[in-house]
Amino acid sequence: MRAASDILRDTPPPVHESFRLDRAYRYGTGLEIVLDIPAIDRAAIECAIHRFRECGETDWQSPTPIPRDHPRKTEAEILARARKQGEASQTA
Repeated sequence: MRAASDILRDTPPPVHESFRLDRAYRYGTGLEIVLDIPAIDRAAIECAIHRFRECGETDWQSPTPIPRDHPRKTEAEILARARKQGEASQTA
């Protein structure tokens, strides 16, 4: 089986901005959001929640894929970067 990083590099699948509800949570409902933005910050999260509410708080997918030349990272890469930034802020 090929690694996710190899697939993203060699044959990236189309990725669309989207909202997907996850009702598997025992208490409450989860929400997966895919955005075409350079960085995730509080303003981006608040804007995404506003858009989700405007869409009727339901699953949604943009008909247009995110351009392939925009950077793509695996979940593991994003989490590793967040951990590294958290560790750096704790030592500062």
